[in-house]
Amino acid sequence: MVHVHTQRGTSLIETIIAVGLVSLLVLVATTFVQFVFHAEGRLSLTSEVSWQAQQALMALRERVVAADSVVAPTAGNADTTLTLQTTSGTYDITDDNGVLSAVDGGTVVSLHRDLVTVSSVAFTNLSTTQTTVVRVSFTMTATNGRDTVQQTFYTTITSP
Repeated sequence: MVHVHTQRGTSLIETIIAVGLVSLLVLVATTFVQFVFHAEGRLSLTSEVSWQAQQALMALRERVVAADSVVAPTAGNADTTLTLQTTSGTYDITDDNGVLSAVDGGTVVSLHRDLVTVSSVAFTNLSTTQTTVVRVSFTMTATNGRDTVQQTFYTTITSP
């Protein structure tokens, strides 16, 4: 009895095609994973910038509302420093080398954490005789070595 051997091995071309397809799948999977991690890092930076800006804006709002008046800039003008008058004296809110800070008698208090930097700070005094109104704008930037996120924030603070 003669046995006919019906199984055969794979040819070199079939092996090359299979290796190529597996390599392509590995490349696509690796690229996808890198994209996901990159997007997560950028999203984390964006969240940090937004959270830090909210903290700074809340601190600004509290200080403007608690102040008796705005000393500078004068009504109708804009400046990079906001000077507020309180019962205990005056203090400035300004960009101190990339940090939005309240300076009270030589004591500097940051209005945000050092994970971000601030630039293009502007305060516009829109106050009337009855109401204190200050428009605030600044740009906040965060970087993680590979990505940089930069956003500009605006608000108007009104105090009776």
